[in-house]
Amino acid sequence: MMSACSSILSQSRHCWWYHRRCYHFASITASLRGSVTIQHHEYYDNNKRNKKYNTAMNVQRRRDISTNNKPVLNNVLSKEAATAPIDYPTSQRFLTLPPAIGIHLAIGSVYVYSMWTPGMSKALGVVAAAPCDWTQSELLPVFSCAAVVLGVTTSTLGGWVEKAGPRMSGLLGSACWSGALLTTAAGIETHTLPLVYLGYGFLGGVGWGLMYLTPVTAAMKWFPDKRGLATGIALSAFGAGAAFAPSVIHVLVDHFAVAPEFVGDCLLTGGGVEVEGVTKAFVELTTLDDGSQVVANTSLVGEPGTPVVVATEADVAKISGMSNCPGVYAIGTGDTGVSKAMAVLGVIYGGLGAIASRFMKIPHP
Repeated sequence: MMSACSSILSQSRHCWWYHRRCYHFASITASLRGSVTIQHHEYYDNNKRNKKYNTAMNVQRRRDISTNNKPVLNNVLSKEAATAPIDYPTSQRFLTLPPAIGIHLAIGSVYVYSMWTPGMSKALGVVAAAPCDWTQSELLPVFSCAAVVLGVTTSTLGGWVEKAGPRMSGLLGSACWSGALLTTAAGIETHTLPLVYLGYGFLGGVGWGLMYLTPVTAAMKWFPDKRGLATGIALSAFGAGAAFAPSVIHVLVDHFAVAPEFVGDCLLTGGGVEVEGVTKAFVELTTLDDGSQVVANTSLVGEPGTPVVVATEADVAKISGMSNCPGVYAIGTGDTGVSKAMAVLGVIYGGLGAIASRFMKIPHP
């Protein structure tokens, strides 16, 4: 009996120790499993966090690369490049006005369109208007078109001028104004009126609007306490450009003007008059159905069939830079010099406006 009891007791003790060990083993296993699970979650979270960080860094790196790979011209002409430092001395704000003055000097010549029209209306006849030359009624609306495009440009592109900055808008306006004069010069040279309207009427209006807005808005930002003074200084340069342009145009036109071929006198200009017993030979003319005149087949002077114009004393008196006398002149053999002078001014004004735009500045917001 005692042996049986001791046996049962030993077995119970063995079971108790067994269950205790199992409990400890299970606890250890659970704790290990929990720590592994925790470590796994921490690893997963860290890995996820690293991926997000690496992705953000890659995006930033690509942005930096794309920024560094931008053309230098975009960096120079951007609004950020035109913005002055935050510590820019207020006492030096007057130094920001010369670029604005340069832009307005370049565009001020838009007002002297009437300086071009006399030569444009005699592009073929040179000394006198030929029947196929443009009339004043065909040329005068060109400036009206430019004025209309000016209003449309200032009303529609004003927000873009603020967004793009003064350098970009000034450069675009200078390019349009230069292109306007070059296109108009090509239209005069080829005697194509639509090119004149496209050049001076459209491109000139766009350039006029952009080159007017850019300096005025920048000057008003620099002088919030003296807006009238800043606007007045900028617009005075606009008027100065219109005042200086006629003298420059006159010199260039005289330089490039070429006198047409003189055919001879006609009855209107002294032909057929007896001088010292000798009758002067004269050019006989034939008027065609379209109103143009050519040398008649029976004429003793000149090549028969040559298109000509007759220049009177009054016509010759209006011409400067040429030593002409009244008479008959061949059409298409001379040059008024207007197209070449306009092309030269297109290059000069475009360069002046572009250089001035490069140095435009606006205050730090």
